[in-house]
Amino acid sequence: MRIKAAKTHMKGGEPACSYRLVKSERVGGKVRQVALPDLGTGFAVPRESWRELCHLAEMKMTGQMSLLETDPELDATAQSIACKLRARRLEEPKAPPRTAEVDLDSLEHEDPRTVGGERICLKALEDLRFREALEEVGFSDRDARIACAVMAARMLHPSSERETSRWLRETGAAAELLGLEGDDRALSRKTLYRIADRRRGRRDREREEPRMAARGGLQLDHHRPGSQAAGSGGRSRRRSCDGGRPQCEGVASGEGRGGGEAL
Repeated sequence: MRIKAAKTHMKGGEPACSYRLVKSERVGGKVRQVALPDLGTGFAVPRESWRELCHLAEMKMTGQMSLLETDPELDATAQSIACKLRARRLEEPKAPPRTAEVDLDSLEHEDPRTVGGERICLKALEDLRFREALEEVGFSDRDARIACAVMAARMLHPSSERETSRWLRETGAAAELLGLEGDDRALSRKTLYRIADRRRGRRDREREEPRMAARGGLQLDHHRPGSQAAGSGGRSRRRSCDGGRPQCEGVASGEGRGGGEAL
C-alpha cells in the first residue's frame, strides 16, 4: 500500500493535488493498481513520512502495535485511514463461503512431528553462526548439521544421548529441517556420542589453553612446611637426578641451626 498524488486543478494560481491510497494486485496474470479510499486535497502529511504512515495504517488494520515511539499526529492520521479501510472492506461484497463435509472418524495421522519449536531453535543457531563455527574448527558439514539437531533437541527436550536419539527419530522434526531424514546412521546413539565427545573435547581444550598459557612462565618452588629458601638460613629439599631416594642438604648461612651441618 502506498500514497499516490495526482494533479487535479489550479487553486489560487497554483496546481492542486488529490491524494489517494493505492495497492498493487495481480489480476489475470498482470499487476494492476487498485484504488483505495481517497485522502482528498487537504492531505498535509509530508512526502518523506508517507511510507511510515502506510506502514502504521497496515499495522492498525491487523491489530498490531508499534514497538517504537511514533509521532502522535502521524498515528492519528494512520488510525483515520485504517477506519476508512475497514468501512470499505465491510461494504465490499463477499464471496459465498466454501464448505465441505468431512468424516472426522476417517482422519488419520501418519508420523506426526513437532516443528514450531525446532524452527525457532534452528533460527537462533543460524543467527549465532553456530554451524559455521563448528565447520571452522574441523567439523564436516554432516557433523555440523547433526550437532545443530542435537542442540535443538537439548533446548526442547533436555535428556541423555539415548533419549535425544529417540526424540529426534520419533518426535521432533529438527533432522528433517536439516536434511538428515534419509540418513539412518546420523541419529544413532553411537553418532550422537561421537558428536558430543568432539564438542566436549573442543570445549575443554579451549578452557585449558588460557590456563596453561598463564602458567607457562611461572616456576613454583615447593618447600617443606616451616622451611626457608636457600640463602635464608633454612633447609631445602631436592631429589637426586638418578631416580634414587630424596636427599636433604642443609644450606649454610653462617647462622643456620647446627652451624650448617648436613642432615
